[in-house]
Parts: sequence; C-alpha cells; structure tokens
Amino acid sequence: MYSRCNKVDVGRRVFDSMKGGNVYTWTAMINGYVKNGSLEEGLVLFQEIQVRDEVELIKVSLVSVLPACSAVSGLIGVKQIHGYAIKKEFNDDVSLCNALIGTYSKCGSLDHAKQVFEHGSFHRDPISWSSMISGYGLQGKGEEAIFVYNKMLHLGNKSDMITIVGVLSACGRSGLVDEGLRIYKSTINEYRIKPTVEICACVVNMIGRSGQLG
Repeated sequence: MYSRCNKVDVGRRVFDSMKGGNVYTWTAMINGYVKNGSLEEGLVLFQEIQVRDEVELIKVSLVSVLPACSAVSGLIGVKQIHGYAIKKEFNDDVSLCNALIGTYSKCGSLDHAKQVFEHGSFHRDPISWSSMISGYGLQGKGEEAIFVYNKMLHLGNKSDMITIVGVLSACGRSGLVDEGLRIYKSTINEYRIKPTVEICACVVNMIGRSGQLG
C-alpha cells in the first residue's frame, strides 16, 4: 500500500520492522522499489535474498526484478536472473520467459532472447510471439521479424493488433515497405482485423520513412 502511494521508504521501514519475512513480503518490497523507480535498491534486495536460506524467490519475484536488472546492471543482470530461474527450474514459466525475451531484446541481446523463445519446454503464447517480433524490430532486423511472424501464422497462431504493430514497426525501421504493405493488406482482408489508429500510424510511418508519402 505504501509503495502504491509513492511512499516506498515508509514501506521499507515496515519491512525492516518485521521479525521474519516470507517470499511474498520480499517480492512486494522489491516490486515496490521497481515501481517507484528505485531500481538499484530493488536490485540490492534481490541480491540479498539470494544469500538467505530461509526464503526462496518465486517466479513472480523474478518478473518484478527484471526491469531493475536491465536498467542497472544491463545484460549481466538479466543473465543473473535467467541463471537463477534455470537453477530453480522456473525456465518453463510463460510469464517469466516472456519477460526474459523482452528484457534481453531491450538490452540488445537477440541471441539470448531467441534462446529463451525457442526453448523446448516453453509453451509460447501470443505475448511470446509479439515480444520476439518486437525485439527484432527494435534492433532493425525486419526480415527476422517477418520470418517469426510468418512462422507464427504457419503454426496456426492467430495474429492480433499488438503483433501487427510489432511486425509493421519492424518493416518501417528496416525499409521493407512492400513486405509491410503485404502484411497490412492480409491483416485487413484475410484476418479481418480492423485498422486501428496504432496500425495505421505504423503504415504511415513506414511509408514516410521510405519517402513515398507524396
């Protein structure tokens, strides 16, 4: 409650006054720091819990601390979280894997994001596909984003607005106008997805980047 009211310091005093804590109190405190922008404090708390035997983090704890690790420690911090997840056998959890894909991508490590995405025991959901497509798009790898998008469709997964925005953004950053327009047309005509403001903005941006608006 204190963290949600931007009083994370008061929340920490309550946390420190407890004689003993469980995984939920530790996770709440870590999440409170991250949500309030105190990323280093959240990361320090995560590192502290790893040396304690009486408390073991759960999957949601790792999802909470990932933003802090990526912002403060970069790729090394994300690898630390990933390693802990493998050690505790959390690496087949969908939410955690999706968070790892997104965070690795933001850190510029698409190879690691791809390794998580293609992990054999990981059941990919729509967010997984969108995260991988957007990751390639962020790094200007439009052809790879299109490949993943087409693979998603080939495996029988449905496209949605978030996925479309991700692949169109990737096309725009990579100058793949023809491919982007083809995807846009199939979105409207074949998959009957309405052209939202976000989708139309991606198309306009894509054409504008290529100098074809006139």
